[in-house]
Amino acid sequence: MGRILIKPEPGVDCYAMYAEIVDGFVAYGTREAFLQVPRGKDTDWLAKQHRLLDRVDAFGTSSHAYNEPGHMGWRDDVILIRDGGTELRRLPRSAVRAYLEASRTDPAGAFAALERDLDEDAEPIRSHTIETLRASYAAGN
Repeated sequence: MGRILIKPEPGVDCYAMYAEIVDGFVAYGTREAFLQVPRGKDTDWLAKQHRLLDRVDAFGTSSHAYNEPGHMGWRDDVILIRDGGTELRRLPRSAVRAYLEASRTDPAGAFAALERDLDEDAEPIRSHTIETLRASYAAGN
């Protein structure tokens, strides 16, 4: 499953890692934090990470489709997240950092405070990925 690095606000030293497997954020921190070389990686990894962060600084997202809607580039004012659940919520880009900080102490409360991304007449949005994983775990796989 893919991961996308985003910068919630231009000019602010904050980056967040979005994972498609949970449709939510799995890490956040400063540029320096994302440049910490993991064990077993070398200077090639560090050079790639610098280029990745430079793209995030320029376009708001590490996705190469940065100018397409839904790829979390600067044109997307709202990021849709599930944070491992089945219901889709709207997270304003400007509130990503506050949401992540609130999630440290009260993940369920922070998520519940977000606006639902549903039309009044629409069925709840379901995550095929999450439902498949839940069925697999329930079956003992």
